[in-house]
Amino acid sequence: GGRRRGNTDPILKEEKRMRITNKAIMDHYNRGLNKALNRYAKAQDRVLTGRNFNEVSEDPAAAVRAFRLRSQFRKNAGQMEMNEETMSRVVELESATLQISKILTETINPDSLKSVNGTNWNESTRNTYAATLRGMQQSLVLAANTQINGQFLFGGEETHQVPFVLSEDGKTLTYRGIDVNSCDPADLEKLKEFSKETVYVDLGFGLEETVEGTADGKPEIISTSAFNTSYPGINFLGYGPGEDGKSDNIIVLLGQMASELESPDFDHKKLDGMINKFQDEMKGFIDAQTKLDTDAEFLRTNMKRLETYNDTLNERIVSVEKVDMEEAISTYIYQQYCYNAALKVGTNILSQSLLDFMR
Repeated sequence: GGRRRGNTDPILKEEKRMRITNKAIMDHYNRGLNKALNRYAKAQDRVLTGRNFNEVSEDPAAAVRAFRLRSQFRKNAGQMEMNEETMSRVVELESATLQISKILTETINPDSLKSVNGTNWNESTRNTYAATLRGMQQSLVLAANTQINGQFLFGGEETHQVPFVLSEDGKTLTYRGIDVNSCDPADLEKLKEFSKETVYVDLGFGLEETVEGTADGKPEIISTSAFNTSYPGINFLGYGPGEDGKSDNIIVLLGQMASELESPDFDHKKLDGMINKFQDEMKGFIDAQTKLDTDAEFLRTNMKRLETYNDTLNERIVSVEKVDMEEAISTYIYQQYCYNAALKVGTNILSQSLLDFMR
């Protein structure tokens, strides 16, 4: 018989070669088209979202920088919020001290009091003035117990306990349960501890602790790396029995002056000594008030610094994460052109492949 046409038939071999070639061309074209489509889609996404990348894998180095910048941005935002809260607290403290100052300077006239003697001030007049001083004591205690958001401003570390309590007769004043005029060394030591209390907050100065612990084994915050928000009321109004029985606390001293005015054995020289003491204590109050005003100005300046840093961080985040819109649109148009060109090439390839197959 005749020879069978098998795999060695030249016609069949040519047809097989043509089919494989067409498939390879189409596979190669599809891969190129998919890449062009991906580039086009990414360019379109950058324009729509305005971001350089949406996944870490797209740009790991930029993603790490963005993470660090955003971490700093959040920390700075927290410090700005804390600075604002502290500023609100200090403003309220300024208002309270101004109220105290007004009571002390406008109600008491040292010159008039020094003129008091048994000749020109009778018992009734002295008692009237004594009642005024007693009323001042009550007003001063109310101002010293000022609250904001449920916290007592002059309480030091303990802001949820009423700091000052005045007895009904106006002769005894306690600060956090301890008589401010006590002669007991233990009480005086405790009051001294109260006067040195600190409550530090981080306002962007690096917040560091000492490497070695204190006597109790606990590290301390370095004062220059944080801001102290503790304002014990006794630092403004004073504490201690003082010399010759004249209290170092202004409120108690006013009560002592009132008692002297009420005394049947009134001694104007003794009252003069109390008035001089009062004027000395007023200097201490003014010094504490000046320190408070300095803190307020510092907080205002620090807020400006934090706001400037906030703007700088935001600009750096934008430079890393956000696209240059003009460049992004240009890239988008170019990738769109490339994709459309690829589609057009594909039309030609498909036409030629179909004709080759039909032959």
